[in-house]
Amino acid sequence: VMLAWFASAGEGLVRGGLCLAASLLCAFSVSLWAWWVRFYLPADGSERKAHWNTLLDIAGASALLYMGFAIALQAGDSVFPLKYRTCAQGYNSAMPVYVPTSKQWFCVKVGERAWLGRESEGGTTEVSCTTTYNSAFGFDYQAHMILCPSGCIGQSDNIRVVGCGVYTSDSAMCLAAINAGALDDAGGETKVLGRVGAETYETCSSNSVDTESLTPSSASDYNAFTFDKGDYREFIQISKVTLDDYGDSGVIESKPWTRLNYTASFLVTGLSAKKTTMRPSITNGITFEFCKPSSKQCGSNSTGDPSFGVQTQAA
Repeated sequence: VMLAWFASAGEGLVRGGLCLAASLLCAFSVSLWAWWVRFYLPADGSERKAHWNTLLDIAGASALLYMGFAIALQAGDSVFPLKYRTCAQGYNSAMPVYVPTSKQWFCVKVGERAWLGRESEGGTTEVSCTTTYNSAFGFDYQAHMILCPSGCIGQSDNIRVVGCGVYTSDSAMCLAAINAGALDDAGGETKVLGRVGAETYETCSSNSVDTESLTPSSASDYNAFTFDKGDYREFIQISKVTLDDYGDSGVIESKPWTRLNYTASFLVTGLSAKKTTMRPSITNGITFEFCKPSSKQCGSNSTGDPSFGVQTQAA
C-alpha cells in the first residue's frame, strides 16, 4: 500500500509523512499487543506462547517487508522528495545546463568542474580577408568554423581589427585570427567563438597585425568573438546544493524543483560568476534545468559516467 502511495501523484514529502504515520501506528499496535500478552496472559499458558510466536513472525515478516520496500523505493527513485508527475526524475549527480547565449546544452556533474567544448552546429564557412563576424554570422554567441584565405597580412592596411584576444564583432576575423595566433598568413581553418561584449578592448601588435583599442559606453553595444586555440577554456562548476522550504520567496508548491538553490561558478560566452547562488531559472545568462524531457537529459557513456557532450535545444 505504501509503495503504491509513493508511486501516485502528489508531493513526495506529504506521501512520506503519511507513510511514516502509518508505520508508527503499526508499531504502536504491535507494541500494545505485546504489552497485553506480557501482563494479562498466564506465563505458563499455551495461549501466551502462541501469541509470542505470532508476534515474532510478524516482526520478522515486517523487517523483510520494509527491506524490500526500501530497495524498491531506491530502485524506482520514488523516495526522493522532489519527484513530481510532470517532471522526469533522475539522480542529481549531474544536471543539464542550458546556456542561452550559445543555444547549447551541457551536462555538468555536481561537485566537479565541467570543461565545455562548444561545437559548431554547421559546416565550415569560407570567408575573405575582410569578412567580419557580424557580416558572416550576425549578432550571435555561437561557435563557428571558418576557412581563411592566404595573404591577408598584405591587405591589413585598410582592414579594421579592434581588440587583443577578444575582438569586436565588426573586426575582420582572418586578421584577428593571425593576431591571436590561431592562424598564420597561409590561412586555413579555425574555430571562432562568439561571446558577449567586453567592457574594454585593448590594442596590441602581434604576428604582423596591429589592432585598435576601444572603450564602448556599454558592453552591450557590441558582441564579440575569440578563438579556440586550446588555451581558452570555458567551464561550469556546481559546488553546493541547498533546499529551501515551502513558503520561501520564489518557491512554488506545485513545482518542487524550485526549492533547489545551486552554488555555481562559470565562464562561458564571456559571462562569468564565482560561487553565485542560483535558482532553476536564467541567472547571469545561464539556466539550470531540473525538469528533463528526453532532449535535456544527461546521458551516460560506456563507463556509466555522465556524458559532457553538447546537446542542442529542442524546438
